[in-house]
Amino acid sequence: MQKTRIPSPSLADLPDELLFRILSFALKLPNGIHFQRWYSVKRLRFNPLLAMKCLRSVTPEALYKANKITIGFTNAASGFIETFIQYPSTTVSQWIR
Repeated sequence: MQKTRIPSPSLADLPDELLFRILSFALKLPNGIHFQRWYSVKRLRFNPLLAMKCLRSVTPEALYKANKITIGFTNAASGFIETFIQYPSTTVSQWIR
């Protein structure tokens, strides 16, 4: 008797809404994205997902909606970081696409 093999679904078969929810959980960082850590977050978490064709369109929205981003400005004269801005605010994040 032969065993019938049931094909397993791939990520490409899932609807974007479900992929978005999964990625939102996977990309949620406890302290958000700080500008000094952005390059390591991008290299280790963001770029591998962008390399997958089926996740490419959903990944940016999931990353930016699930996290606050801390932007810092450096004073050119002193070299010290002067101001921090957290973006987006919770009232605005629902509108990011």
